Amino acid sequence: MKTIKLLLLLVVPPPYGGGENRALRMAGYFLGRDGVRALTFSRPWANKFTQGRVTFRNIFFGLYYIGRSAMHMIICRPQIMFFNIPKNIGAFLRMVPLFYLAQILRIKVYGELAGANFLFLEEGGWKKTVGLYFLRKLYSLRFLGESIAKYHEPYGFNNPVVFPNGSEHPCVKTVIDRPPDHARLELLFVGELSRSKGVGRIVQALHHCREDGLDVCCTLIGEWKDPAFENEMRALIQQNQLNAMIVFTGLLKGSEKWAFYEKAHILTHPTDLDGQPMTILEAMGSGLAIISTRIGAIPDTIEDGVNGMILPEISAEALYSAIRKLYFDRALLHGIRTQNVKTFRERYDLKTYLENVDRWLS
Repeated sequence: MKTIKLLLLLVVPPPYGGGENRALRMAGYFLGRDGVRALTFSRPWANKFTQGRVTFRNIFFGLYYIGRSAMHMIICRPQIMFFNIPKNIGAFLRMVPLFYLAQILRIKVYGELAGANFLFLEEGGWKKTVGLYFLRKLYSLRFLGESIAKYHEPYGFNNPVVFPNGSEHPCVKTVIDRPPDHARLELLFVGELSRSKGVGRIVQALHHCREDGLDVCCTLIGEWKDPAFENEMRALIQQNQLNAMIVFTGLLKGSEKWAFYEKAHILTHPTDLDGQPMTILEAMGSGLAIISTRIGAIPDTIEDGVNGMILPEISAEALYSAIRKLYFDRALLHGIRTQNVKTFRERYDLKTYLENVDRWLS
């Protein structure tokens, strides 16, 4: 192997999270470029339930990740190295040997925070001490939005940069249909089926819709994070007679996933833990209105009343009120959906994102 300028360490699908999918696109973008090597790591056995847990396979993956990465660092001696920085301490610790090795080899390390914050910094104690020690040694750290960058200013990280994610979209809409007044509204959720992503709030909001006589239904695409939570939600759905209003598809990819974006009107994402969800960008390109929360870089992405609705509080009642408003104000719904296609083209398409990454690492 010859000396290279840039080494990319990329974890790619599965388990098909937003970060993994972006990493796959990065690998394709830099593939074959002179002076660049992209190492891709995948976990075929992984799913949302096992992600981040201490298992034999995850430990083996961590050792393989460290060994293969270290070998390429020593042999190729890159000037710059990039990787995604994990938010939890377990995954972060596998980066520590690579941080040490990069210091010895005088490699500039670039990293990005894919979420709203580093969880181990919030936990304090030794986790915060160790985390800050190594994070402050990064040559440059990327944040998803100005809100997230401002939150991390007190930590004093080196060379912070801010630019948003970007998403592929096979067919950005050019014409947005306006649903007739009181016609059924199709809601959509795409992502991890968990409490923190707001799935429980969606179920409760649909219960309010049913009581109010609103003709809405919601399709939820994704994997359950926890079997106990799944059982709790299915029991709640059964108890409140919501089976006709809710469809669970499981994990979908490619054309199967895009087909549901095409027929939906509104993306509901009432999360309490996120950075800049890829599903929001995908929905914008599909011409969906967005209902979400003031978490992470979401308020940097969604302007309330212009290309979506930001909930005043994270609750099922606030979500229901937002759905009800768009249900009865079809002109507002149509305007938001039309604006989203325009905003996606201008700011969030995949090409723009990859060009921003290229300029940053160059």
